[in-house]
Amino acid sequence: MKITIALDGLQPLYARLKAKSQQDFLDVLKETTTYLRNTARKKTPKDSGKLQQSIRQVNPTKNRDGEVGYTRSYAPHVEYGHRIVRNGKNIGYVQGQYYLKSAVADTRIEFIRLATGALKK
Repeated sequence: MKITIALDGLQPLYARLKAKSQQDFLDVLKETTTYLRNTARKKTPKDSGKLQQSIRQVNPTKNRDGEVGYTRSYAPHVEYGHRIVRNGKNIGYVQGQYYLKSAVADTRIEFIRLATGALKK
């Protein structure tokens, strides 16, 4: 299962930075991707620590944006919540913890700060 979260509403800033300088653009994306990974790692619930350890980062290139994700298959269930089913019966629901959503919200602010700073150079 793949979950994609975009920094919606920031396309004009994104386009202005990319038009200014491809290198500045890539530098900001790399810093933003690293910031998201670090923030998500701090916010990830820690039971056994395996989910926290499974976070991965793919740095941006000129052909693709950066990516941050988890290799554990149960990551979306912890993020969004899930039903508890036993013997075919729904016996409860575990609330989602929205740790990645929270990290993305923090990263959005950081991207704006980094991008506006790069545009002022």
